[in-house]
Amino acid sequence: MQKSTSVRKTGSLVQLALVAALAALAVASFAMRFGPSIETLQFTGLAGILAWASLEDLNRRVIPNTCILAATGLRIACLAALMSVGKLAATDVAYYVASGLGTGAVLLLFALVFERITSRKGMGGGDVKLYAVAGLYAGNEAAFGIVLLSCVLVLIASAVLPHTDSEKNTLDRAFPFGPAIACSLVLFLLFG
Repeated sequence: MQKSTSVRKTGSLVQLALVAALAALAVASFAMRFGPSIETLQFTGLAGILAWASLEDLNRRVIPNTCILAATGLRIACLAALMSVGKLAATDVAYYVASGLGTGAVLLLFALVFERITSRKGMGGGDVKLYAVAGLYAGNEAAFGIVLLSCVLVLIASAVLPHTDSEKNTLDRAFPFGPAIACSLVLFLLFG
């Protein structure tokens, strides 16, 4: 029993170090890309929230609602600030809000249909909400690319990362999508 707990703690420390390094890289990249701006502040805060959501999903297979609410509140506040300084029009703000709602609605419908057809649990509610956040930040056009890229990242990670004997070759093994969604969103914000 001691060895299992020790391995789990080491794995958690490695996860923490990796997620922290990726978040720091994201923050540095945002600062270089956007310079001193509201966008840099916004995306720096988002990087911290995404790191938190990723760690929770890796360790507990849950994306906390507090992460979703924090990311949503940050985006709404920054959209309002950008609108107040004339960088965005009200129609732009409406577009991003509609993109978040639309992305969440489409993926929720997809998840429900998948579960109905296959009688298997598909995408979790936290994943759907995090994709909605991605739509809110990146817009409707990028949301499909974020979904696609995150699925590719999960496929690669599930093929490359080690599994326990009980997890090998099972379709029932849940793999956390949070980190893949987070990485995809950051990449689209930087390069999309």
